[in-house]
Amino acid sequence: MSTILDKIKSNIMMVNSIYSLSAKAVTMIFFFLFDILCARSLDTDAYGEWVYFYAIITIVYSIVWFGVNISGKIFIAKSEDAKKMEVFASALVLRFFVSILLTLIYALVIAVMWRIQIFNINKYAHLPQLLLLGSGIIFLNSFSEFYKETFVGFIDFKGVLIINSCEYGGYLILGLIGLLIKKNVYSIVFGFFLSLLLTSFVGFGIVLKKYRLQKSHFRKEHIVAESKKIFQYAKYIALSGVGSILLTEIDTFMLGYFREGYDTAVYSIAKQISSKAIHVNLALSSSMMPVFASITADNVKAKKVQFKKVMLCNGIITFGITACFLLLGKFMVQLLYGEKYLFAADVLYVLLPFYVISSFSKFLVLFLDYQNKAKVRSIVFFLTIVFDIILNVLFIPKFGAIGASFATDLALAPYLLFLFVETRIIFKEYTKLTDS
Repeated sequence: MSTILDKIKSNIMMVNSIYSLSAKAVTMIFFFLFDILCARSLDTDAYGEWVYFYAIITIVYSIVWFGVNISGKIFIAKSEDAKKMEVFASALVLRFFVSILLTLIYALVIAVMWRIQIFNINKYAHLPQLLLLGSGIIFLNSFSEFYKETFVGFIDFKGVLIINSCEYGGYLILGLIGLLIKKNVYSIVFGFFLSLLLTSFVGFGIVLKKYRLQKSHFRKEHIVAESKKIFQYAKYIALSGVGSILLTEIDTFMLGYFREGYDTAVYSIAKQISSKAIHVNLALSSSMMPVFASITADNVKAKKVQFKKVMLCNGIITFGITACFLLLGKFMVQLLYGEKYLFAADVLYVLLPFYVISSFSKFLVLFLDYQNKAKVRSIVFFLTIVFDIILNVLFIPKFGAIGASFATDLALAPYLLFLFVETRIIFKEYTKLTDS
């Protein structure tokens, strides 16, 4: 037994995969349990309001991130070991100022919208107050995500596991405490804030203790030079990052606008189940991506073999999860969320193509970002979002949650084809260099 454990520990790739899978499992399980807790504790209207609020906040998350987190991760992964902490310090400074600026702009916009009464108070009575209180959540979330991404750049998946455990464990525990005190959306928002505050402190503590962050890493000339590089690439990441969240949440937002809270609630449940399943696929891709950061003409054949193996493994995982959804969808929804949300199972069946497409596209997106292809991809992704919005406008008013699901499936299919073609071109280019 000890021999097997020693072999696992000596295999860095395997250890990283285990930590990455554990981090995704923690995210999936804890947030799943939290969502179930909310659905069962709140009435359908209150749960619908929470879902609508969270959809808006999630979209804003991606705007405030502004690609800094992922860009910082990529630059850390590509830099020499001696310079990694200087790059990290530059990314951290950039993260702080971007977060401050964009969070303040968000709060100002919400305050103005509240003042001119642009919100639909009849449908969501507490939405303006909730969105304004969400400013603190948005600011702190940018840092929790920053630590997750930069730890991946350090190939420190143990750190990612710790951060995810703090954040999502906090959501569950503090959310439960809040709902026990008072069963309303405000309790949940307060629990989110405390959880993200704790997570930010833990992340910074890891950086200080493990990576020995020091004053010398914050030299002005280096901060300016590196942060410029990170910001330049972040611009393209930002567009695709916002797009990714929009594609996930815009249908929930539009459902909340066009339909009643119940449609929003059942769609959110189906989307939660399918989206959380993607975390299993992402665990594999996240742990493997740093391996593909350094493709050269000399190693392209070996990297191509590794890539095919990862794709095959991803396909097996996707097939298994899809089969489970088909066989156990109704049972899962009834068991977890209760009879009142059983219609979410029908929505889940329609969303299965979304899960399959996303399980491959998420992997390919990470690969292309490491190959500095974010600019081209972001343009195509933007067109995908526009297509999705058009389809939502056509389908949601008449077909509700089912229409939103079908729109998402249709919009994503051409995008996945583009990602496959772009990936194939990259490997061909490196192979040509080898042959020449």
